[in-house]
Amino acid sequence: MTKKRNIIALALWALLWTVIIWFAVLVVAGFVVGAMAGIADPAHGAAAGEVAGRKLGETVAGPALLFAFVVAIVLTIGGVLPGTRKAVVTDPAPDTRPLAFDIQNLERLAELHARGVLTDEEFATQKARMLAGSA
Repeated sequence: MTKKRNIIALALWALLWTVIIWFAVLVVAGFVVGAMAGIADPAHGAAAGEVAGRKLGETVAGPALLFAFVVAIVLTIGGVLPGTRKAVVTDPAPDTRPLAFDIQNLERLAELHARGVLTDEEFATQKARMLAGSA
């Protein structure tokens, strides 16, 4: 369920970014073409820019949408765009010494010492080895 929800969320982000990129491409291209037309024909500056912008919209809108869609998909899959980044989950470092195991061994060692099976010196040596982690 979570994976399906993630795919849907990424698809929605890709769609949103497609529209944003498409709009940005058309605005920038329209501005550039309009400005160039105004510079080329200063007598009819605004009118020339409007005509050039309309022609640009008629010819470039479809390919610009396709371009925006492909760019948005690639950047969404790559996690480059805001909202599409993968969450970084860090696991805490695992404890290298299993505490329950050490406590059980220390209790068994103390029991052997209490029953007299181990001398004080043997008990101290084994206890030091266990606590150092070399047992």
